[in-house]
Amino acid sequence: MARKRSGEEIGQRLRELLIQQEDLRGQLAALTQRMSDEVGALEQRDGAVSPDPAERRINMDQVLDLLGHLSVAPTESDASEVIVSAARHLLPGTRGALCLTAGDGQDMAVVGVWDAEDQWNRPYNRRSEGNPPQRLSNRVSAGPTGQGWVFPVLGFGLRVGELRVWPEDGAAAPAVLEGRCELLARSAGLALAGMILQRRLRENTVHDPLTGLFSQAYLRETLPREISRAARKGTRTAVLMLDIDRFSVFNDRHGPDAGDRMLIAIGEALLSRAPERAVCARYSGERFAVLVPDEDLEGVLRLADALARDIAGLRLDGLLAEPGGVTVSGGVAVAPRHGDDAAALITATEAGVFAARQAGGACIREGGRV
Repeated sequence: MARKRSGEEIGQRLRELLIQQEDLRGQLAALTQRMSDEVGALEQRDGAVSPDPAERRINMDQVLDLLGHLSVAPTESDASEVIVSAARHLLPGTRGALCLTAGDGQDMAVVGVWDAEDQWNRPYNRRSEGNPPQRLSNRVSAGPTGQGWVFPVLGFGLRVGELRVWPEDGAAAPAVLEGRCELLARSAGLALAGMILQRRLRENTVHDPLTGLFSQAYLRETLPREISRAARKGTRTAVLMLDIDRFSVFNDRHGPDAGDRMLIAIGEALLSRAPERAVCARYSGERFAVLVPDEDLEGVLRLADALARDIAGLRLDGLLAEPGGVTVSGGVAVAPRHGDDAAALITATEAGVFAARQAGGACIREGGRV
């Protein structure tokens, strides 16, 4: 299991991703600006080989216009469609496929295919669903009689996929075609890697990387909206916090990997028990928080007690032989009873956790009015 990253490490990684993101559009714009000259030079260089350059002539204005859309494509699916469309114009007489890495692994998934007559790309947010038309799928998977080319799709130090191309009868001369493929793969790499970095930036900001729960930042961003909404409706907004008792002792005794397993298991317990509209967050190292819309004090106390029982029943794959091995100190607060704004409600909830700790732990306490 991956080592748990500290808040400082996560913050540093986010800053690095942001710096990389700022460079994306400049690099992509410069690349598309150079592409016309580079393709022209390639075709001029190869002109002596083939007496009929008209067969290789392409509309570079159309290709550059397509590639210009890469920097503003809203999703990876949209970017894939642009790349496949550009391939059909830039690489006439070919068939091919755009493949992207599946998650963080090295396996490739086909997200777009083309030939001289048609193209297809995978629908948005459906990496594991949807298939190309049978004719396109068969042609790409079967391949031509000759060996196809594979061009890595790279950007910002990430290998995000491959561009696979098979020349057919009537295709441009090999040197010209290979040069165009390299140019297209470079453009695709910058655009797609930039989108992946954007997604990682959002995910690392909104979610805790270890447990998959929401982050403290997201909870603090959401809480004011829920308090305002509840005030307009005349309802309440509840928050509970649970702090693991003696977590550092457990970590020292069993090691950090076991500590991570405990944090992940508690996160799963929160998700299983909390209401559908609740926001479950990892608030800090061993502290969790749950925002519960439209809930009163009695209801949030019942939820906190139920969660404490669920957590006490954890066995962690046999690491804890007896029930009750994991206990929590909890605090609850409800707006407007304990505070009229997000800061006051958080402070009241934390005061409840402190009171529970002062009482010896393994209990839930109501916070005070701030």
